[in-house]
Order: sequence, then C-alpha cells, then structure tokens
Amino acid sequence: MGNSRSIWFAFVAGLALLGCGDETSSSGAGGRGTGGTPGTGGSSATGGSGGTAINGTGLSAAYPGDVGIDSHSSVIFYEDFEDSSVDAMGAGWDNVTRGDTMSLTGDVPVGSVASSQALQMFVPEGNGVTGVTLYESLPTQQGTVYVRYYAKYDDRSDYHHTGMWLGGFNPPTQWPQGTAGITPNGSDFFHNALEPQGEGLELDQYAQWPGMDCWMPTPSCYGNNLMRGARPAVVSDEWNCFELMLKLNTPGQSDGEFAVWINDQLIQHLREGAPNMDRMGGGWWGPDPSGDPFPGFNWRDTEDLGFNWIWLDFYVDSGPSSMSWDQVVVAKDRIGCLTPAQ
Repeated sequence: MGNSRSIWFAFVAGLALLGCGDETSSSGAGGRGTGGTPGTGGSSATGGSGGTAINGTGLSAAYPGDVGIDSHSSVIFYEDFEDSSVDAMGAGWDNVTRGDTMSLTGDVPVGSVASSQALQMFVPEGNGVTGVTLYESLPTQQGTVYVRYYAKYDDRSDYHHTGMWLGGFNPPTQWPQGTAGITPNGSDFFHNALEPQGEGLELDQYAQWPGMDCWMPTPSCYGNNLMRGARPAVVSDEWNCFELMLKLNTPGQSDGEFAVWINDQLIQHLREGAPNMDRMGGGWWGPDPSGDPFPGFNWRDTEDLGFNWIWLDFYVDSGPSSMSWDQVVVAKDRIGCLTPAQ
C-alpha cells in the first residue's frame, strides 16, 4: 500500500487542524462493577471513579508491561491473550465469531512481557469467511471511559469494518447488533469506531448518534466519518498503540466528547464547540479552520442508555487478510501506551 513513516509524521505535524488543543480534564463517573466475564480470557476487574487529563501520562506508567494493571480501581476490563488456547481465551468473551480462524502468536508489541502472546485474526483467500470478531458486554457506565489496545494491520487487505468499536445498547446485549442504515433515537444505541477507511491504511471514525447526518436524497443513515481530508495513516505490519476516549453527554444535551490517540499522540478531540469542521453532507465531516464549530455529541437522551460494550471487529470483503490484537484495557482514566516490562 506504500505506507511510510513520512506519511505518519507529516500528519502528526498537522495535528492542529484536527483540534488537538490544550490539555483538557474529564472526570470518570459511575458505580463500581465487574468488568469482563470471569474466566481465563478477559479478566474481571473492579471499576472505580476518578479523572485524568486528556494529555496525561496514564495508568500504564505504574504497571510496566501492563502487569497488574487489571487490579487498578479504574479498570473495567482487561485482556492480554495469555491463555493456553483460543478456546480458553474465548471463554472470557460474551461472543466469539469464527474462533476457528483465530490463533495465538508470539509476535507482540514492544514493551510486552517476555514470552507473552497476542491474538491474530485471519481470513483465507476467497470470500467464504468475512467476519471474525470478539464482543464483550460490560457493566453500564455513565461517565467517561477510555479504551486502549494494540493492533497490527497487514498491507494486502481490503478492510471493510476492521477496528475497535465501542458504544451502548439499551437494553444491553451479549452479542453485537446490526445497526446499518438506522439513526439512533437517543434511547436505543450509539457507537463510535476507529478503523481503516482509505488507501494506505488511513484511519477514520465511524460513528452513529442521534445528531449524525444522513445520505441524501435517500434518508438511509449509515455511520458518519469524522476525519475526512485529514486521516492519519499507520505503517503496515507494525504494532500501533491506539486509545479512544468517550465521554457521555448529559441526557438531552450535546456535551458528549470523543478523542483519539495513536502511539500516545492526540490525533483528534471532538467536543461541543471544537474543532471547526466542514460538514460536507452525506455523512462526511472534516476538520477545517474556516468551518463551523463541532456541535458535540448527543449520544443519548436518557441515563437508561450508557456505555456498555466493546467489539473487536475484523470484517473484510475477501481474503487473504489478517490483523492482530493485544493489551486491551477499558478504564475510567487515561491509560497510555505500554511502559516497557522490567
């Protein structure tokens, strides 16, 4: 695909275009709860409360190699793929689709504990297998959540929807729901995702929320993309650290937020009034200093709907195709990339 580090660093140099301004604080909230399903896969962890700065160091600084990070009071869910088999790993997730195409590998991110493992998802040549996923229902959260994970994309795939999805369903479910072409009504669901959307492993958000735009002239409301014209590119066949922040809105207001970090660089922080965006229509949004202030996210209009799931989605149109995942952490505070194992 012709990816290069020059693409990435050129993009980082232009971060101001995406509204990455001053350090901003956001507080976590919500009651204590058990994250994940007890078992040998995703670890159970006790959620707490607290806040951290958007550009802060993060929880990982105190847990080299992420060892023990699941014991922190802020952590809701943790998965390091250190199981004896894919079946054992899958026992810790609510829904596993095509586990027969998954494998555990010793190819892990820099900073990992020696002899640790990651998860690889693979689609063979042809069109027979296109959706390989892990889905976890979590205790419903009402404040701010952070999802940090490592992912590696290959350079030969036609990715369709392949990345980390996070959001809420009301009522909560233990499997992903089909929402294509539906505009959320404020009480049923919302989501946002970070995934390849262009050439050269360029990434974009794919979000559905009540204030989203619709395709015209037919009012079929598919997910909106929010980085048009300024998509960050990552290098193929290399591990990258991603972190997403979702702040729930006050029901009925548009004070919800979403932020994206790649390798601890703040890429975009969308909130009420910033950054200025070109609302291109048809579900396309792009950062533009001469555009209108971003209206913010009205994710929901009732506290019956909160953040309560993550979805590791690997959906391609045809194979061969692969991607890998590791060190998935969901918490109420900023997490940050791996601190190297000691």
